[in-house]
Amino acid sequence: MGQTKQLLVAVLGAVALLAASTTLATSAAAHDPTNEDSLKGRHYDGHISDLSPGGVPMQALSNERCRGGMAADLFPCHKVDLASFLPLTDIGATFLNDVWGWEDPQTGMQLAIVGSFEGTVFVDVTDGGEPVYLGTLPTAAPSDPRGNIWGDIRVYENTAYIGSEAIEIPSLSGHGVQIVDLTQFRGATAPIDVVQGGHIADVTQSHNLSLNVESGRLYVAGAVLAVSECQGGGGASLIYDVASDPLDPTYLGCLTGAGYNHDVQCVTYRGPDADYHGDEICIGSNEAVLAIYNATNPANPEVLSILTYLDVPFFNEDLGAPNYYTHQGWLTEDQNYFFLGDELDEFFGGHETRNTYIWDLTDLDNAELIGVNQ
Repeated sequence: MGQTKQLLVAVLGAVALLAASTTLATSAAAHDPTNEDSLKGRHYDGHISDLSPGGVPMQALSNERCRGGMAADLFPCHKVDLASFLPLTDIGATFLNDVWGWEDPQTGMQLAIVGSFEGTVFVDVTDGGEPVYLGTLPTAAPSDPRGNIWGDIRVYENTAYIGSEAIEIPSLSGHGVQIVDLTQFRGATAPIDVVQGGHIADVTQSHNLSLNVESGRLYVAGAVLAVSECQGGGGASLIYDVASDPLDPTYLGCLTGAGYNHDVQCVTYRGPDADYHGDEICIGSNEAVLAIYNATNPANPEVLSILTYLDVPFFNEDLGAPNYYTHQGWLTEDQNYFFLGDELDEFFGGHETRNTYIWDLTDLDNAELIGVNQ
């Protein structure tokens, strides 16, 4: 593909591989897994229609140029060509929730790792125009009719970690975190029986995963019903060492002290605040607040800041829903700024447009909201 970059996107109806000169980011969705009327996923019925939820036919496509703002007369585009499109029927799925990837350091194989309602799908996308389905690892909690709508995937070196909201009640024998040795796909040209190499079982369910590849720490976020030492954490992120033994992670501690972690980004800090250089700094998008932690000592993380950004109550009693929801964010490369996305503020929180909240992190103990980009 020359100097263009490949981008894999998971959508509700299929998997699309794009060839682009730009990069994009995606995020998971906020919800209440115990509420049948939650904002997302409530209409999922487990059946595939002739059209995807986005109105796209269940038909494979490849090498479609972007012309007149559309690729294959189906996908809106701008300077992005459609390398390929795999419908759900081609990968044995009824619903997709996340996508991650892995490049084999030995062979150069590029593997798409796609979360589905049925489990985790693996697709060889080395040739973007000719993706090859290589198999599915079944979900660890198949009896939950809705929990597998939400899941997350991260990769450390040659190992994938797979979390899901799925949980079996009252046993609390939920999905946990599945662990997969990705080297099993080397040389595969057709579907294989995907082998689970390990399992974090002291977590019942989780909403998100985050991984600092530099420190080799995995953060399991939103595990409300965790049965580990973090059981009282109310959905705070559980911390695991995956560097020592990627297939058998070691529990280290928990990001307590600032509520439920919907999403979290943890880095080895090299930003402008010299007080924390070299420390493990985490930024949590925690439903109602932005929280900054020093997790250098994972057994006893320190909360550096708890930050608010809207002058309205978090929960609207009349609506029976939050006025806003601190959803996700990302640090700039120099770790000077953090861009925060709120999921509900344009619906109930007084804003008429989608907003990105920009935080100045020059002083981690006194972070400052410096702008809102609408």
